[in-house]
Amino acid sequence: GVQQLRYNSHPQLKISDHKPVSSVFTVGVKVIDQKRYKRVYEEIMKKLDRLENDYLPQIKLDKTECVFKDVKFIEVQSQVVTVANIGQVPLEFEFVN
Repeated sequence: GVQQLRYNSHPQLKISDHKPVSSVFTVGVKVIDQKRYKRVYEEIMKKLDRLENDYLPQIKLDKTECVFKDVKFIEVQSQVVTVANIGQVPLEFEFVN
């Protein structure tokens, strides 16, 4: 990122035992645009957040409550609950008393 535009000798200067010279350069300097940096950072964070949310486990139940009426000793009753994984990742679940 450096380009020399001009190189000059200055023989009229006699203050040193070295030959005085000067030069003009254009130099590309990396500068961070803080406003742009913040905007890009926020966009990336939003995308990452969206991806994280998209890949959260998601489950769907056809019902959230099972009501057993007139339960009696040693009498079997059953109901069916359908559990569906509607997310994009595998999931595990368990029924807790």
